Amino acid sequence: MARQVTITLDDDVAAELEKEARESGASLDQAAVDAMRRGLEPRKRFVVRTFDMGKPLIDLTSTAQALEELDRLEALERNHRTDVK
Repeated sequence: MARQVTITLDDDVAAELEKEARESGASLDQAAVDAMRRGLEPRKRFVVRTFDMGKPLIDLTSTAQALEELDRLEALERNHRTDVK
């Protein structure tokens, strides 16, 4: 059973609904209902997989040590590129 309600839409939302209704050939009411149903569907839970990467090779609490290591790696990469040419 359908229930009639009045809602106020932001202009951008109304424009998107009107566009969707035109493209799908549905009425504006049906496009709104379909959009609301999609929004109310339960979302799949997002799971972040983590991996133990072992003990860090540098002290991650020392910004200076991290920057030194980055500089060292950048210099190695630069040297490798010139050696390969």
